[in-house]
Amino acid sequence: MAAIAIASAIWLIPASVHIAGWSTTGPVRIAFLAPISRLWLAFVIAALAGAGLAALGSRREGYRQGYLHDLSRRLLPLAWLFLWLVPYVPWLPDRAPLLLLFAGPLRWVIAGVAIGGVLGSWWPAAAARPGRRALSRITVFVVGFAVYAGLGVQYAREMGFGGDEPHYLIITHSLLADHDLDIANNHAQRDYRSFFAGELRPDFLRRGRHDEIYSIHAPGLPALLVPAYAVGGALGAVAFVALLAALTGLAIFDLAAALGGASAAALAWAATCFTVPFVPHAWLIYPELPGALIVAWAALWLWRPPVSIGRTALRGAALAALPWLHTKFTVFVALFLLFEAIRLWPRAKHIAALAAPVGLSGAAWLYSFYLMYGVADPEAPYGSYTRMFVLARNIPRGTLGLLFDQKFGLLAYSPVYILVIAGAWVMLRDARQRAFAAALLLTAVAFFVSTTRLYMWWGGSSAPARFLVPIVPLLAPAIAVAIARITSVPGRAVVVLALTISLAIAVATVMSPGQELLYSDPHGVAALAKFVQGSAPLDASLPTFTEENWRAPIVVLAPWLVALAGIGLAVAACAQRGVMRSVFWTATTMAVGYVALSAVLVGLRPLSNRAALAARGQLAVMNGYDPGRLRAVDVTHVKRLGDAEVLAAASLALRRAPDAPVDNPRVLEGPFELPEGRYEARVWFAGDVPRSGDAFVGLSDQVILAKATPPLANPAVVPFDLPVRTPAFVGLSDGEAARAVRRVDIVPVSIVPRSARDAAPSHVVEPIGGSTPGYMAYMDDHAYPEGGVFWTKDTEKSSVVVVTAGGSSLGLILHVGPTGSPVTVDAAGQRFDLQLGPDETRELSLPVAGRTRMLVSVRAARSFRPAEVDPKSDDHRKLGCQVRPLLR
Repeated sequence: MAAIAIASAIWLIPASVHIAGWSTTGPVRIAFLAPISRLWLAFVIAALAGAGLAALGSRREGYRQGYLHDLSRRLLPLAWLFLWLVPYVPWLPDRAPLLLLFAGPLRWVIAGVAIGGVLGSWWPAAAARPGRRALSRITVFVVGFAVYAGLGVQYAREMGFGGDEPHYLIITHSLLADHDLDIANNHAQRDYRSFFAGELRPDFLRRGRHDEIYSIHAPGLPALLVPAYAVGGALGAVAFVALLAALTGLAIFDLAAALGGASAAALAWAATCFTVPFVPHAWLIYPELPGALIVAWAALWLWRPPVSIGRTALRGAALAALPWLHTKFTVFVALFLLFEAIRLWPRAKHIAALAAPVGLSGAAWLYSFYLMYGVADPEAPYGSYTRMFVLARNIPRGTLGLLFDQKFGLLAYSPVYILVIAGAWVMLRDARQRAFAAALLLTAVAFFVSTTRLYMWWGGSSAPARFLVPIVPLLAPAIAVAIARITSVPGRAVVVLALTISLAIAVATVMSPGQELLYSDPHGVAALAKFVQGSAPLDASLPTFTEENWRAPIVVLAPWLVALAGIGLAVAACAQRGVMRSVFWTATTMAVGYVALSAVLVGLRPLSNRAALAARGQLAVMNGYDPGRLRAVDVTHVKRLGDAEVLAAASLALRRAPDAPVDNPRVLEGPFELPEGRYEARVWFAGDVPRSGDAFVGLSDQVILAKATPPLANPAVVPFDLPVRTPAFVGLSDGEAARAVRRVDIVPVSIVPRSARDAAPSHVVEPIGGSTPGYMAYMDDHAYPEGGVFWTKDTEKSSVVVVTAGGSSLGLILHVGPTGSPVTVDAAGQRFDLQLGPDETRELSLPVAGRTRMLVSVRAARSFRPAEVDPKSDDHRKLGCQVRPLLR
């Protein structure tokens, strides 16, 4: 069994499977598999290795008796590798397409679990290990701050500041430089240049009483950031937010330790402070994190005994700061003030000391609106926005979205929060904790409901569940209690599984390039789902509640909830029979069972966008085509496919409804990320009347690969060659002809095998100058494109592919800045090492020699910032060498 499992997994490493069509009976799957001879070779090697291991061990003294039985037991976890085979078997994945998940990135998780199970069987038992030391408060704070500050500074340097962050920073700059909140002059002077490269417009909805421009964003966070910003600029502000996050984590840890003990506190701290949504907001410049710190302190104060009047007044002052951070935090002020007053009763002086700072600050807060807008109304900065978009009727949609939306839902990214239910139940049944738990839950629910009234509950371009960050400290105690009180094997398995998945998602999304897996288009699908799904229709099977019709996704959500309930009942039944003894394997079985059961239940309902899923699969077949290394198989009908059949199956047929809108006829369909090759685009019209205008295939507005001129027949056929792997689109120049289009086909005539293609696709293409029209495609992000000319980034090597378009020679005009620099050029198999002086320009001429494309790489040894050498420049980029290609 182990030999077969290992051999199968090795054989399937280069394999892939794709849904290349969708008939009335279900999907049609095409797989690319290595030759069967490799499977037999892998099996022979694995079997010989297993036999050698058995023979070697059986000869050792003390291992003869029962050795093979023990070895078999230890190797049994490798049987999980058989899940790799599931997407390639007939029938079953056609009825449950989500099972194709086991052919995507999740297969490496399966392999890790199988290997970990084998290694764990030799690991010393937990009882034999020395006791672990509890985490200290200093460790909690230092580790938290180091992680948050390190990731925050790295992200700010690489990606800059986005969303509302630049607006909070410009308010901070105004407070520091002008000592006011009027940001009109700061925007006019572009005081944001040091932390925002583009044009930043003032974010306001209503001018002040004297025509000032005050931001809609509250001044509390900028006021907190002023010292850090004065010392370290925008990066100093990031470090300060990380400091607040570390303090929040420490408060969460302290309360969790008081309720559940040291071990539960450590796990609860990890479960809440290193998962979404606490990260990435632990370093982003938003008011949610400072608000969470005060909420964490307030929750801790509710649990601890009352203190002196002076310290009670300080607690009141902390609560009083919440409205200055954001108006929505007034919910916390009211409820925490109420619960603390009840707890302090009848100590009238203590209650007065608590309430006085809140009252004085509240009065000053309302008066600030009067000074700025002429009315003591916290909604004044928003104009009519709140009346239009903050409504009670949005609560159901916002509740479903903040919990279950595939792009922004809390449970979609951190299922560990499901433990809140168990922990809250335990706390409410405990007489000592009942009142405390009720206060925390009531406060969390009140803030949650208040937040979901906002139409745009997802927070625009924010990371998932940003608006729920302030209630994380209110949910953490329940998680700690659940971890401490759950002792059964199934219960511990749920804890381990939920915590592991949540931490894994956080690590994967935060460590992804540019944290791209954390951010999704509000009206698209989840970036994380697209990454995980492989060829499975996961993104189409998960609910999204950001659209107008938010009731329809409830039907999409139902199978996932039913599967969760089904797995829960099955685990409960097994627990009663005492068949579960291992937390690790119980958790693994639950995870696999949940995916399988969800796949079956989702498969019972036809997917609504099957044509789009088939088109995605056809593009994947084109990109996976590699006849020299892999064999194509129609696994639905169990037959081998020849090259012509694969190309025919990969042909895209995109149908358009008669009433389909045509927003931009020049980009009628696409762009499609096509591999290098030769294609035909066929545009079909309604009726047989010849159409006016051009039909063309392009890579950008300036780069048109081929066109068909009027009159356009039906179909209009546009043959085109694609020398670089880059997105291409089909367009028409005539709007009336575009509205008559009923179908667009992309038919591959020949495709460059995958093993012979560029390492990465190009997403930026520009035309280049010269007597011969050609273009270049950027192969990495180490260049600054400037319309046919580019600067290399810093001292990094930048590579472009120049499509020669029949030219005879390629000229490269190189220019360096005032520092001068050695420049290395690799092109057409030649290497040039040049020494360019300050502001020197030099040209290289290279023969094309019949090539259709040429790879050019340029690297400068030194760089400069234009703003540092020219006081009039606001260009802070680090530039190496300027390159201007010319085709002659």
